[in-house]
Amino acid sequence: MLKDRILAILRHFGLSQAGFAAKIKVNPHSVSLWIKGRSNVQNKSLAKIERAFNINPDWLRNGNGDMFLSINNENDDLDKIIAWLNGLSREKKIWIKFEMRNRFPEYREWLQKMTD
Repeated sequence: MLKDRILAILRHFGLSQAGFAAKIKVNPHSVSLWIKGRSNVQNKSLAKIERAFNINPDWLRNGNGDMFLSINNENDDLDKIIAWLNGLSREKKIWIKFEMRNRFPEYREWLQKMTD
């Protein structure tokens, strides 16, 4: 059932219903109703879940296949960014850190989560 797959996503990411709702920008009460099976999840909300967590649409909607979409490493933008960063001078890396902190207030919190 869809509600079980939503619960699986929450468990996988260690999210509360409120945290999940915030991530996909819906009302926490809606998430509660979905999990209780008292409300249908609209296609718009399903698409938000799929995008926010890299979820396989066929798994989420029908229970088929793997939970997550596979990532094609040959075209992975992250690999390109890492290669670019590795080629930068120390000074340029320091400047980028400064810019990240100023432009993205949640940068430090995100970085801490990523490195724990």
